[in-house]
Amino acid sequence: MTIIRSHPVLLSLELDQRPFLKYSLCLLLAIIILGLSTGCTRSSIPVGEIELSPTPGEEEAASIPTFVPFQAEGTFAVVLVPQDEQLIIRNPAGSAGSEVGALEYDAGSVRLTGNTTGLGSSLWVEVEIGQSQTGWVNSMNLTEEVPREVFCADARGVELISAAADAIQREDGTLLAQLVNPRRGLLVRLEWWNEAVTFPPEMIARVFADRTEYSWGEQRGGRFQVSGTVGEVVLPLLDDVLNQSPKMSCGELQIGVSSIEPEWPTEYSNLNYYLFFKAAPEGGNRYNWRSWAFGVEYIRDTPYITTLVHYHGDV
Repeated sequence: MTIIRSHPVLLSLELDQRPFLKYSLCLLLAIIILGLSTGCTRSSIPVGEIELSPTPGEEEAASIPTFVPFQAEGTFAVVLVPQDEQLIIRNPAGSAGSEVGALEYDAGSVRLTGNTTGLGSSLWVEVEIGQSQTGWVNSMNLTEEVPREVFCADARGVELISAAADAIQREDGTLLAQLVNPRRGLLVRLEWWNEAVTFPPEMIARVFADRTEYSWGEQRGGRFQVSGTVGEVVLPLLDDVLNQSPKMSCGELQIGVSSIEPEWPTEYSNLNYYLFFKAAPEGGNRYNWRSWAFGVEYIRDTPYITTLVHYHGDV
């Protein structure tokens, strides 16, 4: 049995990881000892409101996270709106509703009234506009607002990211499915400026075995379009960072020499993230660095992985 303490990513963390180690040990024992009591509880790492899946071999549906409904309480911020656009507030709810206001792509401190309405597969929520005025927006364009300093001080974030890194290295889709956003799924950007490839929640458990050819966007330095499976395109680049004892930072882009200044995508302005950074080798090509950012979103005050964003030098 591989002890989680030897994990190269975990060894690079400077924060106290004993809760994560305890959770990882509990997880391994739970997989090996089918349903027997091990003395470990889910409360040792409260990264989700869903239970871990049964052992492999049972019905595939059992590995799909339980849907976590939108909670129309608290303070929210705008998400997944391009920098040159606004989130239109409508009345009544729905894309056909009249425009009664707008929120900037990075707006925060959005207050909800608590009223919601379902329109097809979408959930619209009522927001406060001003004095005694309200309107409606699609809930998928709102995220629970969590200040960076609060996020970086939340030990659950480190535990979540470390567990996700371990799941990726072991290609354990069942575990990864428990850590990924149960409302949005996982958004993957092979280049930070390209559009994301979206994997819905029900697909995460089998994402490593997926043989679908995806278009990942334009490669830097030319018009070459990158296409291929997750295993062919994304996993090697993730392993190149996670297997090299990378440095880890919260809310800061660690980068090397690059002809283009990397940025955190503006559509994710209100999402927090942790970043794994592999520096260029000493005395080698100074452009040969690579980073992966793991964007995190809170749902009912619980953190989940929402996006993976790739950064690299001009090798």
